[in-house]
Amino acid sequence: YISHKYFLENGFEALTEFQEMAKKYKTDLYVNLASDILDKDNASTKEFLNFLEDQNIKGIMVNSLAVLEYLKLRELPFEIIIDSDMNIHNVSSIEFIKIFKENVLI
Repeated sequence: YISHKYFLENGFEALTEFQEMAKKYKTDLYVNLASDILDKDNASTKEFLNFLEDQNIKGIMVNSLAVLEYLKLRELPFEIIIDSDMNIHNVSSIEFIKIFKENVLI
């Protein structure tokens, strides 16, 4: 997997390089959306998520409630993996995460 910050800093098209490597080595490609997404990054992160919808990736790893909030009503062509770094230590968080059909906690 590769951090989303790499693409925010180097351009979304940089994903092509990683897609080619994943294909060459016959492995799956995941993008990690870290929890340290700042308010100033929200617009570019949403733009990147929109970009990912048309890309050949296996899934995204998420530990940000803000990202999940943005994704909750969208039908995505890839897996959403909820990272165990996410604070899900209360009933409200658990209820929110139930919105997603298939969750994988890592």
